[in-house]
Amino acid sequence: MAMTSTTPEIAAGGQPLTKGLILLMSAASGMAVANLYYNQPLLADIGRTFHVSSDAAGLISMFTQIGYALGLFLFVPLGDIRERRGLITALLAAVTVSLLG
Repeated sequence: MAMTSTTPEIAAGGQPLTKGLILLMSAASGMAVANLYYNQPLLADIGRTFHVSSDAAGLISMFTQIGYALGLFLFVPLGDIRERRGLITALLAAVTVSLLG
């Protein structure tokens, strides 16, 4: 028989996860991942603007995806080595700076 809990999930700091916090975390995650796909509808315009072929413009998306995969490969293991809350804060700050750039 499965047990169901009516209490909110408890975060690592001992505080319950509120709906607002979960919404904020999901929006931040969605924006960070959506950054991978922002350039795809613009590839034709980018190619025309910089006078490059569609193959060369397509490299933008490819290198973006490769960079994301390398980031996962290199940063995810840090969660086992470093304190996660500080690591997540630092990585989200880095993503924010790169999105603004």
